[in-house]
Amino acid sequence: MTSDQWELLSNIIRSFDEQNIIYQVRIIFNQKSSLPPKLRLKPEDTLKLNSLPIQGILPLVERSPHLRSLSNHARRALVLHNAFQTGGFSAYLFARDTDAFRNPIYMDACSIIHESDFMVKMEQ
Repeated sequence: MTSDQWELLSNIIRSFDEQNIIYQVRIIFNQKSSLPPKLRLKPEDTLKLNSLPIQGILPLVERSPHLRSLSNHARRALVLHNAFQTGGFSAYLFARDTDAFRNPIYMDACSIIHESDFMVKMEQ
C-alpha cells in the first residue's frame, strides 16, 4: 500500500477506536440489566443504540482526505447511496460484537420494534 493508503487506513482505525461504541454499549447493557424490568431497555432506547453504528460513519467520512476532496454534492450522494448498506452491516457487526443477540433485555426490546422473530433470524 502507498503511504496515503496507510494514512487513510490509520485514520479509519483511530476514529473507530476513539468512538469505542462496543464498550459503551456493553456498559449500557450492564447498567440496564440491574434495573427492574419496566425500566430496562425501552424501544426508544433500543432505537438510539441501533443508530450508533450509523452515526459512526460520519467521523470516518470527515477524516478521509479522499472524501473531503469531493464536492459537497458528490460526498452527500456517495454517503446517501451507501449509508443503508454500510449502516446495516455495521449494525450487524455491532450487535454481534456487543453480544446483543444473547442479551435478553435487548432482544425483548427489539421484538417490540420488529416482528418477534426478526432478531432471531439476524443471529443465524
